[in-house]
Amino acid sequence: NRKIIEQTAKECGLRLSGFLANDDLELYYDLKHGRHNVGYVSKGWDDEGFRVGEVVKVPKSRIPAVKANAYGLLKFCATRGVVVTIEEKPDVVDVQMDSVIYSDGFNKKVFEQVLHYLNICVEKAQELFGG
Repeated sequence: NRKIIEQTAKECGLRLSGFLANDDLELYYDLKHGRHNVGYVSKGWDDEGFRVGEVVKVPKSRIPAVKANAYGLLKFCATRGVVVTIEEKPDVVDVQMDSVIYSDGFNKKVFEQVLHYLNICVEKAQELFGG
């Protein structure tokens, strides 16, 4: 699985950093395009596929915008295959966005498409929440 990720990321012109493996994760990488973060890819030991995602950190001062626009973001992202989870932390609101690619379907074309829709959702969250 690690080789699949490394090869596909290379084909897509992405750089991997921050490799992590532990009791819960078979692998985790931050994804970079040039100097810019474009999300992460991870896989749990028992997962059927890979999770591609990003976390948008929204200042707590923007909670009214989050409450007013959360449903709109959920609906917008769902139509693009991206699941959104919103969690209030002590100093920020984490807007977690994830898509799943099953192991047997992981290839350059699918990976690029998932990253494209993920990026659209990240931009929409920043637009709606000001994060």
